[in-house]
Amino acid sequence: MSASSQHSASLTRDTAKDRRAGPRPQVIYWMFNYMPKWEAVSKEVKLLATSLRDRFGTRIISLDQRGDKISFRGRDKHLPLPLGLLGLPLMLRSANAAAINHLFASASTPLLPRLLARRDNSVLTIAKGASPLDSIEKNAEKLKAFRCIVVESERHKDFMLQLGLPPERVQLIYPGIKPMSTRIPSGPFTILFASSPLQKLNLLSRGIYLMVEVAKRLPDVHFRFVWRARPERVKALVEEAGVTNVEIIEGFVPDMEAMYDAAHAIILPGLAHNSLKPCPRSGLHSLAHGKPLLLSSVTSFAGLMEERQCGVVFEPTIDSLRTAILELKDRYQHYQANALPTSLACFSKTEFVDRHAALYTSLLRA
Repeated sequence: MSASSQHSASLTRDTAKDRRAGPRPQVIYWMFNYMPKWEAVSKEVKLLATSLRDRFGTRIISLDQRGDKISFRGRDKHLPLPLGLLGLPLMLRSANAAAINHLFASASTPLLPRLLARRDNSVLTIAKGASPLDSIEKNAEKLKAFRCIVVESERHKDFMLQLGLPPERVQLIYPGIKPMSTRIPSGPFTILFASSPLQKLNLLSRGIYLMVEVAKRLPDVHFRFVWRARPERVKALVEEAGVTNVEIIEGFVPDMEAMYDAAHAIILPGLAHNSLKPCPRSGLHSLAHGKPLLLSSVTSFAGLMEERQCGVVFEPTIDSLRTAILELKDRYQHYQANALPTSLACFSKTEFVDRHAALYTSLLRA
C-alpha cells in the first residue's frame, strides 16, 4: 500500500471511531509544523491538548514541511506536506466530526482558514507573525467567518476590530508560562537574543544589524545570540563589524533556562510589527525568570511592558536602542523588580488553559 493510501485508510478508520464514540465533545487542533522541541506555538498546542484531553477529547493534526515526527495513525497526526494534502478530503471529515476545530496560524495563512472557516464550529488563534498588513486585509472575510478569533496581543485585537469583527467574537488570551527562579548574574551586563528564525534569514527585520551596530558603541555590554540554525550570515556580519562583545551560540540548546539565568535582560529588537510572533515567547521566558526586557516600539506587547515598567521600549534605531540599554543599566533594580510580578499577573499558565476551557464550553453551549 502506498503512503498516501495508508494515510487515507488511517484517517477513515479514525473518523469512524469518532462517530462511534458518541456525542462526547472533541477539540481538534490544527497547525503547520508541529515541533514542540523547537517552537513555542507548538508548545502551547501541546499544553492545551494534554491538559484538556480528558475533558474535550483533544487531538492534533499537523501539516509538516519539516520535523522528524511523521504519524498517520493514532489520535495525533503529523502529516508531511505535500503528501498530507492528498488526504485533505478525509481530514475534513475529521473536522466535520469534531465539536470544535481550533487552528493556530498567522492571520494570513491561506489554506486551512479557507477550509475550516466554512464550518460554524471553528476557532483561530493568531499565534504566528510574518503577516504584512495587506495580506491580513485580503484575508478579512475568512477571518470574519470564524466563530471566534483568539489573539495574543492588544495590537492584534485592535487589528481584528478595525477589520469589523464583532468584539464578542475576539478574545485576548495571553500565552502562559510557569514562574522560574530568578538569578542575577555577575560579570558584564549581558543581553540575550533568543528569537532567531528557523528558516528565513531576515536579519534586518529581526534587528540583527541594529544590535551589532549598537554593540560597537557599547563595548562593555555583552550580547549573546542563541541561533538555532544556519548561523553563517550572522557570524559573517559580526566578523565584518569587528566586534568582540557579540557571542553566537549555535543549534538546539537543551537547557535554555540556564541561558535566561545568565542574562541581565532579553531583547526583542524587531524593526516591523511582523518581525516577531504576536507574543514573542523569549520575552515571556525573560519575565518568568524575573528579567526585564528591551523591546522595540513595534513589538506587539510593548505598551503592556511600558505600562507595567518591566522593560524599556525603544524606537528601532541605533541611537534609541543605545539610550534604552543605558537606561536599563542605570535603573536595573526598578525594572527588574517588576518582571516576575508581570509574568504572574498577565501570563499565567493555569489561566491560559482555564480560559480556553471556558471558551470551548461556551461555544458548545451556544
